[in-house]
Amino acid sequence: AYPKLYSTIKENYPDLTETEAKICLLSCSDLSNTEIAELLGLSTNTVNQNRSNLRKKLNLKPDRMKEQLRSALSK
Repeated sequence: AYPKLYSTIKENYPDLTETEAKICLLSCSDLSNTEIAELLGLSTNTVNQNRSNLRKKLNLKPDRMKEQLRSALSK
């Protein structure tokens, strides 16, 4: 499921950086920012900044980001 979802993210949102696309994918799961940072070898601050960039680029609300991402990617 994840390879297909990652491809969907890259197709639907070509302006995302590789890191933003990976964080977008992992943000659909129940992982915390700390867990995402550890998986990607990034600092928690970097994950937070990329999530902020994602919210701006994709017009997502901070408190509903996961639900909005799941909804947008399931279309």
